[in-house]
Amino acid sequence: MGFGAISASAAEDTVTALPFPIVKDIVVDAGRGLVLVSGQGLGRSGVAVLDLSGHIREIVAVAAPGAMALVGDEVMVAQIDLPTMAVIDLTAEPPAVTRSIDLTTYKGITDFAWVGDRLWATCSHLDGTSAMVAIDPATGEVTGELPPHGSLADHAERADGPVAFGSSVPGEELTLYHPDATGLDEVKTLPAPREVETQAVDMDMLPGGQVGVLAGASEQGLLEVSTSNGAVQRIYRSDIRTASVDVSDDGRIATLSTDITGTPRAWVYQRGSSDPVWRYDFVTGTESIPPAAIAWAPSGDSVFVILGDRTQVAGSAFYVLHTDGGVPDGLPTPTAHAVPPSPVPAGTQIPISTSQIGGVTIDDLSKHVFVSEGIQGDEVIVAGLDGAVEGTIPVPTPTKMLVTAGHLLVV
Repeated sequence: MGFGAISASAAEDTVTALPFPIVKDIVVDAGRGLVLVSGQGLGRSGVAVLDLSGHIREIVAVAAPGAMALVGDEVMVAQIDLPTMAVIDLTAEPPAVTRSIDLTTYKGITDFAWVGDRLWATCSHLDGTSAMVAIDPATGEVTGELPPHGSLADHAERADGPVAFGSSVPGEELTLYHPDATGLDEVKTLPAPREVETQAVDMDMLPGGQVGVLAGASEQGLLEVSTSNGAVQRIYRSDIRTASVDVSDDGRIATLSTDITGTPRAWVYQRGSSDPVWRYDFVTGTESIPPAAIAWAPSGDSVFVILGDRTQVAGSAFYVLHTDGGVPDGLPTPTAHAVPPSPVPAGTQIPISTSQIGGVTIDDLSKHVFVSEGIQGDEVIVAGLDGAVEGTIPVPTPTKMLVTAGHLLVV
């Protein structure tokens, strides 16, 4: 069974609870209709595999997952503070980690990019110095390293470039990387614009690769920076903290921000205009700077948003938001129309005659499923693993069950 997309209605926004409080990265696989979200915390870590409507299809266990990159049929998953990355095979049923790549002398990967048929990683050496390295995704071999300039935290790329734009701290030069077709790499440093107040936390490139957009570098909003001279050409105004940015193929800019009270918001801008054309106000959470990321949906009329909450076990969520609602009038207010996505029809269903189920247990040896029908039913259903009912066992108000030594114990 594949992971095909299930379409949501054109006007419906949806929200799905995620199983980990700290969300790290989001990757969209348009070809398979999948969205992958990495996260960890409170004893649970891994990569959630969702369809484009927000239904969770699988949770792939990965230790300390962080940045991700889609490379063909595989997803490369960096493992935070470890010199390894896990590789998830999306053709497996269900998707699963099939191998691990040992990077040996590198760790702390903060970002991946597929540029010029090479997988680039922004990371650090074991001694803590910055590095930007090219990795062969088939073997894990590091095939090249660019000279580090400044304190790299993230980089951005364009398929029509390709260009990688390295971030820096205030006062340091910005760094522009040009991986060319021959495998040689040119490095260009740019004067850091005075508008850069803090280290950028995310960035992307506008079509053509002539302009980069930096998130988190200024309390005024997103900075649009020329890759020819480093000058700030425009500020896309939002809240004081921008946390993530994604540029669509046609140049529209999506970002996330939080204000001084901790209210998260999503924004969309047309290239060349500092005023937003769409905004979504989330309910204020318990964190002043929640983990968050945003990505355009393949349809181009929606964005995917992940918001984390490190104070609650199930406080993180995945949103599918349509961007055609404009900008709300007046002061920002929480937008409350996001609803859980419609249930996905099960591939195997066992019919029951009551609305209350006491318990379900599976006997792997005999390949049977037992379903007790709670306080309103007086029997245990016996079915095969294909869902076909083989019979019932009369039991007054059955609830809990246990299979042991070839016997079914019913309470």
